[in-house]
Amino acid sequence: MKRQWRTFFAVSLALVIGGCTGNPGPASALKPAGFGAALVESSGGKQIGATGTVLAQPLVVQVNDEQGTAVTGALVEFVGPAGVSFDPPSGLTDSSGQLSTNVALGSMAGRYQLTARISTKAQKFVELKIEEIALGYQQQVGFSSITSIARVATTRSLRRSGCPITTILRSSHTRLLKATH
Repeated sequence: MKRQWRTFFAVSLALVIGGCTGNPGPASALKPAGFGAALVESSGGKQIGATGTVLAQPLVVQVNDEQGTAVTGALVEFVGPAGVSFDPPSGLTDSSGQLSTNVALGSMAGRYQLTARISTKAQKFVELKIEEIALGYQQQVGFSSITSIARVATTRSLRRSGCPITTILRSSHTRLLKATH
């Protein structure tokens, strides 16, 4: 009798533990109310931002049907390379057929190709590719440092020549005019 209880208890415990560790799935799965045929970028593409930061403007896409009319309630998913995150990563379009997401760039400098994706009524995917650029610290600081160094070097060489800067600029302008006429 004790053996049966032990077996019953062990099996019951295994079922309870197995049921608690299962993946319940998303808490609120998004159910599309509409399906589109086209996906277009409304705004937020071709931005440049620092690595690891959120872009200044959200990425906004619009879902349209076959006639070009905005689709309300279409499910849009955003995907990108490793390190890029979206807030929200997916959602349903609003009454104007648009969905907005904030994009956080990855930690590597370079071009990032992002993808917005919808599903049609025929269960085929329509994708829109969007490119963003992440600048590393050296690229951000390097550009302003190089221009500052060039300005200082030019000013120093002009001062060493003994000519006032306005004279040199006037003579350069005169040479330019003579060369073009």
